Amino acid sequence: MVAVAGCSGSLRAPSPPAVAQFDPVGVYELVLSWEGGVQDGRMDIRGAPGSYGGVIKAGSLDVSIQEVEASQGQLTVRGQGAAGAVVFRLAVDGAFLSGEWVAGGMRGGVTATRTEGG
Repeated sequence: MVAVAGCSGSLRAPSPPAVAQFDPVGVYELVLSWEGGVQDGRMDIRGAPGSYGGVIKAGSLDVSIQEVEASQGQLTVRGQGAAGAVVFRLAVDGAFLSGEWVAGGMRGGVTATRTEGG
């Protein structure tokens, strides 16, 4: 057994730094794409954790946001439009988001850039 002066107890690795939670509140410029089409739009998320709301508007798509789940690196937005449920699943990279959307029988890609908030 080797004794080291000034050292007692067990050695522990330092705790990793806390990762800040992604705050989804803000205004985003959107580009929705699907087979045969592309549409610019806007997403406005308001509120606080547990009570987010807002709207998504892109062409004839007009969605009332009902639920937002935000975590580090991911954002899921669920809402209701004229055609039924709409879901956006996005990866977050700073002010840029990308992923997919699903509405009724349609689906496609989405990119978004935060222009206000955050």
